[in-house]
Amino acid sequence: MVVAAGSGLVDPGPWRAAVAAPAPVCTGVADSEAQASALAVACDEPVVVDGSQTEFAQVVAQPDGRFLFESAAVPQRTHRAGSWVDVDLGLVRAEDGLWRPAASVADVAFSAGGPGPLATLVSDGRALVMSWPGGALPTPTVSGDSATYPNVLPDVDLVVRATWTGFSHVFVVKSASAAANPAVRQIRFGLGGDARVLPDPDGQLRAMVGSREIASAEPPVMWDSRTEGAGRSAGTQASPEGLASTAAAAGDAARVAPVEVEVSGSDLLLRPDAEFLTAPDTVFPLYVDPAWSVYKTKWAYATNNGSSNTDYSAARVGLNPDTGALYRSFFQFSTTANGVSLRGKHVESAYVQMKLDHSWSCDDTVTSMYWTAAIGAVGGVGSARGGSQLQFRRGRALVEWRYR
Repeated sequence: MVVAAGSGLVDPGPWRAAVAAPAPVCTGVADSEAQASALAVACDEPVVVDGSQTEFAQVVAQPDGRFLFESAAVPQRTHRAGSWVDVDLGLVRAEDGLWRPAASVADVAFSAGGPGPLATLVSDGRALVMSWPGGALPTPTVSGDSATYPNVLPDVDLVVRATWTGFSHVFVVKSASAAANPAVRQIRFGLGGDARVLPDPDGQLRAMVGSREIASAEPPVMWDSRTEGAGRSAGTQASPEGLASTAAAAGDAARVAPVEVEVSGSDLLLRPDAEFLTAPDTVFPLYVDPAWSVYKTKWAYATNNGSSNTDYSAARVGLNPDTGALYRSFFQFSTTANGVSLRGKHVESAYVQMKLDHSWSCDDTVTSMYWTAAIGAVGGVGSARGGSQLQFRRGRALVEWRYR
């Protein structure tokens, strides 16, 4: 086509002005694997496959064209207001005046003091409610994931704590005179809400709404605050600090004993070991739990002295020089992420990431990982061989696979 332009003639020919492609919007998230891969290459940054995300797993496209499949032993994120957010167990004061974890897979709320429930856990609109029958609760002291109600009984505190999968309520008995209180010999909590709490023969508790389990608790235990292992019984556990007992877990050298449990009408009854309460070598404070969870546990441990799985705070491997117990930890990692599976993928590398909290040795220590059967009733460890004990924070147990 020829057109007139002023006094001359212009023939634009076959060319057209080049139109620049729009720059990619680098959001870090895309709906599918294909979209995430293209965006990761264009933006030169990792991009999460939004459709793959669950509380425990996700797939992340890499700028080099590969994918990273992440799977954890405890929840890493939770769904809030239509999007995923990282788990944050720090307690915050909600609009209703209650204390709640900032972001948790468990919808749990704690009392701010006064009358009303101690703790409420809601699942699909159905609630498990626990109350303190000893009268109005004092105003709690809140620190991190825990709320402490001081002196609910003379020299006895009550601590509730948001956990990775639920909450715990722990009696803190601070003296021998407090341990002699009949209300400590049989600790009573009120039960309410939609759930009916049923005890199993082994002491496990299940909160049931009809035929559906909305929460469960492992058999409760008690532990003291001793820091030396002489004369210590089997069944030891580790606190996150690796030494001293806390309301979260027993210390390395703590003496541990089971707690008898009963559900009587609308009351939950906990009966600590009477000999433990009065033993002359018991080191106060004493701690009495249990902990409630909305998920089936994805990790456990076994020892060569037959201790039970009652430490929910840290995984331990190797030989404890303080007690002679040999620990092996077991983890269950999902290989599917909301429909995205590792099946049929060409896996180029894999590694396990954990945070080391405490080690008995300052030297390099080899820790090996093996494929094993599914976690069931974990038995004892047959071999007494093992290196210096290592303690890992459970919340950081993460395995990653790279594939194309």
